[in-house]
Amino acid sequence: MRFTMDMPGEINAVRSYGGGTVTIGANGSVERTLRAPCIVARHTLITDWPATSLAQLQAMHLEAVFALEPQIVIAGTTERERLAPADIRRR
Repeated sequence: MRFTMDMPGEINAVRSYGGGTVTIGANGSVERTLRAPCIVARHTLITDWPATSLAQLQAMHLEAVFALEPQIVIAGTTERERLAPADIRRR
């Protein structure tokens, strides 16, 4: 399934993912392959996000996400689909 399309400008896009990595590229820039939790938004890439696992995810970790005022949040949870704790999903 493809979630992105090529767009003009410096917009972060997920170019590929799998095997514990995600590759982010903005049009006209060098792609970066990340191996740690991160937040990807249109013009923002946060690579030092402290949420290291779904089991450890807390509401305070989401402050950085919601500060970006997203319309949708997609969470990658490894190769096996998992749900965040109920109190997190209610946010």
